[in-house]
Amino acid sequence: MRPGVSKAVNFSERNMTRHIFLNSILLGLLCMQISARNANGATGGTPKWQAFELGNLSRQRAESTRPYLRFLDKPSMSMGLYELRVGEMDEQSPHKLDEVYYIVAGEAVLRVHKEDIPVQPGSVIYVKAEVPHAFRDISEDLQVLVVFPKTKPDAKDKDWLAFKMDEIQSERESDENIWNPFLNVATMRFGLYMLPEKIGGDSTLTHRVDEVNIVINGSAQFAMGDDEISVQPGSIMWVQEGVGHYFHTLSEDFDVLILFEKRRNAGPDQR
Repeated sequence: MRPGVSKAVNFSERNMTRHIFLNSILLGLLCMQISARNANGATGGTPKWQAFELGNLSRQRAESTRPYLRFLDKPSMSMGLYELRVGEMDEQSPHKLDEVYYIVAGEAVLRVHKEDIPVQPGSVIYVKAEVPHAFRDISEDLQVLVVFPKTKPDAKDKDWLAFKMDEIQSERESDENIWNPFLNVATMRFGLYMLPEKIGGDSTLTHRVDEVNIVINGSAQFAMGDDEISVQPGSIMWVQEGVGHYFHTLSEDFDVLILFEKRRNAGPDQR
């Protein structure tokens, strides 16, 4: 074989090896980008959505050894998981922002000023900024989701409001998607969206404000922009303003709590 031919063959083999190596690197980078997108709805920069699972959050909270785990912090709102065991003292101080509690598990009394509010799974309690409050008489370990909208509070709002889940769900219809906005104050609008399995989901919705979704019953697919995830009780999804989203492929009747921030200049479309 002529030297020139042998040299050409060696050069081709080296090029092929280099080509395979570079392609492997590019494929790995692409997989990392896809993974990042599935985690937070963005391949770079500010994420357009974020999803969390309550079980994972509870484990992270336990590892931190602190009762409160803040897992979401956006210009529009922050959100955390608060867990207290039977016999523990709630030593929180009044906050500078309005807040809303959703009781996932446990039983206790929430003392607001000098008033006692019994809470249990499904309870929703709004507390105005600067109002003293704390959980007392914890008879079953408490697991509480807490949302703080960052809009400036309004002193005209009531100091607190409490709601029971059976009352909230009383608006349910078997053949129609129902939105029940049971809490409406200056800083937020909080409601329960009830979707019957027979309807199958909803159409694309796009809002002018950020929102957070808390799935409390049923499972479904949740599409956000070009992304899609499976959701079930304990799924928590923050969606940025302007991102189209909808639920579909319901496995049973589906209930999701949705909190919308409020802005002074956001316009009338705040759900």
